[in-house]
Amino acid sequence: MRPLLLALPLAFAGARPPMAPPTAALAALRTADSTIAQIADQRSLGDALATALASDARMPARPNGWVVGRDSVLARIRAIGEMARASAGWHTIRYGVSADGQHGFSFGFLHVTNRGTRSQWQKYMAYWAIDAGQWHMLAFKRAPVDSGTPDLTLRAPSLPTTQVAPRASDATSLASLKAAEFGFSDRAAEVGLRAAFAEKGSADAVNMGRGPAYTTGAEAIAALVSVNDPGPKSTLVWGADHAIVASSGDLGITFGIIRERGAAPDAPGFPFFTIWRRPGGKGEWKYVAE
Repeated sequence: MRPLLLALPLAFAGARPPMAPPTAALAALRTADSTIAQIADQRSLGDALATALASDARMPARPNGWVVGRDSVLARIRAIGEMARASAGWHTIRYGVSADGQHGFSFGFLHVTNRGTRSQWQKYMAYWAIDAGQWHMLAFKRAPVDSGTPDLTLRAPSLPTTQVAPRASDATSLASLKAAEFGFSDRAAEVGLRAAFAEKGSADAVNMGRGPAYTTGAEAIAALVSVNDPGPKSTLVWGADHAIVASSGDLGITFGIIRERGAAPDAPGFPFFTIWRRPGGKGEWKYVAE
């Protein structure tokens, strides 16, 4: 009698094993995140990030650039005030994963305490990808909370509408994501910052801001960011100097620097990253976290 595998139809003999559902990828990301939380609470934020940052991780560094590379990011974090000795309560309030289960994002709050004598609430945002079977941060940023105590309630995750197997990187998706960021800037020049942010954002998009809560929803974000640039045409210009996208083409991140329109390329600016999503890997990219 022939082995069972040879008795199967050819189409099934070479079939891939079942893919893990998006919820499994989400669970793995939450596990990686919880490991960081434990280390940050017991030791320091720098020690926690040391276990999670990818070798080519990026972090915005004002006024005009980026810190690139795991060691450089860690050095910058540990050089900020007394951060090297400060523990941090790590409280994630939302996660998201891509349809291929290989990329994800998270954001939430840090409660930084320096040996119990001084504490401060901060916000954080991170973009993740799987490398060698482990989740690692490709991008990380944080910002102070001016005042107040944040709401640490966990929100519903951002899960894909479809599920696909991981594949080689897609140059077409990468190009479309970069074009979306440049198009965002062009649109702001046409209709103003408020209208552009309202058009290009997801209904569940968030902006870090500086208050005790994330600003949620494209309309609310548009009102927030346009306060200092309310004109019918934006005075700002930006683009995607670097970008990363999931092989499923439904989740990605762009990196750039915002400058005054007409400023020299090396003029001071505001470094940023934006996390984008497009359900099903088709159609228009919309920002989901920034």
